[in-house]
Amino acid sequence: MRKVISFCLLTLIVLNASAQEGVISENAQLGVEVPDFDIQILTNEGSVVTNIRNYRGKVVILEFWATYCGPCLPAMDHLAEVRNNFTNELEVFAITDEPRSKVVNFLNNRPASLLVALDDDKTLNRLFYHQFMPHTVVIGPDGFVKAITSPDQITKELIYLAINGVDLMVKTKAEFATNDFNDAALVQYSSTEDNSIYKVVISPQVDGIQSQINKKAPNEYEFTNCTVPMMYQALYQTTLKEADGRACLEVTQQTKYLLEENYQYCLKLKVPEKQESNIGLIGMRHLEEVFSIRPQNEMRSRNVYSLMISEPGSLVADSLTTAPEGNMSLKDFISLLWETRLVDKPIINDSGLPDDTIMSIEIPTQVYEVGERLASIGMRLEPKIKETSCLVLHKDVPSP
Repeated sequence: MRKVISFCLLTLIVLNASAQEGVISENAQLGVEVPDFDIQILTNEGSVVTNIRNYRGKVVILEFWATYCGPCLPAMDHLAEVRNNFTNELEVFAITDEPRSKVVNFLNNRPASLLVALDDDKTLNRLFYHQFMPHTVVIGPDGFVKAITSPDQITKELIYLAINGVDLMVKTKAEFATNDFNDAALVQYSSTEDNSIYKVVISPQVDGIQSQINKKAPNEYEFTNCTVPMMYQALYQTTLKEADGRACLEVTQQTKYLLEENYQYCLKLKVPEKQESNIGLIGMRHLEEVFSIRPQNEMRSRNVYSLMISEPGSLVADSLTTAPEGNMSLKDFISLLWETRLVDKPIINDSGLPDDTIMSIEIPTQVYEVGERLASIGMRLEPKIKETSCLVLHKDVPSP
């Protein structure tokens, strides 16, 4: 039996992990008929609204995803391949609650072959409760929920069974199984100011589920089946404040084994709200203790783009404003270009303008538009090599 390592404040508790299947959602549960709900399908012109009742007689898959969810993208490709085998019997909706502009920018660079649906008011997220993505709900031709699972469980054979009304023997998604150790891992944080919960639980990987990172709140993270460097990089990222801040992380020859698939773990991390700014430091400290890691900052050469004013006097004065109707801050604009992959390298602000400068600029939606939009306000991107600090994970060697 593998063991769960649980840090509760300063107390180390070792517990046995056990689980049983059981849906915990109070909304659209496994085996119940779904209520009528609208689906807002993204189109080139805007969106069109349809209703789930229009798909009675078909199998419907609701696939919840986000642009920042790495495992979601290959999952959507997999579901598209499955759907192509069922022209009239299956429909798949890829549902996201992110803003339309962000989704469109992302899809312009990484198109999806599924119908993408917008969940602006999070109605579908509430109806089909979940914490982790990707999240897959299978609705049968009769309108009943047949499976709450992960996309890797969806096969052609499974869809054949669903079309014919057969009960699906498919693995329920891990977050809908109850774990006996969860409640025991919670302890009350001793504070006269609030009753916040402090929790750090490191446990073995869960079978049958892809790597997932879930930021439940600014003071709460959950990692499922992630390697230690993957968890460390996400936590390290929270400590960077600059507009061009991108976590640079490396492993050494002695720690590269931590990248192997059989070295995946789950981490539940929650700190009191007054400590949320330190959640990355707290999480990294525990990873260092458990896995004997010794992080060290070292300099590395890095390919980046430098955001510059094209030439003296070229900056368009009207493009800068302190008025609230301005588009976004310089920092947010740089982040948008990188997060939507409109640029292929991180951007550093070499313009001499403060990161919080508000820019009035038309937001690009295509890669080729980035240079045009910047040129219109007298700015440009220039490739360069930057010496930057990189956090290297060394193996901690105990003192003799």
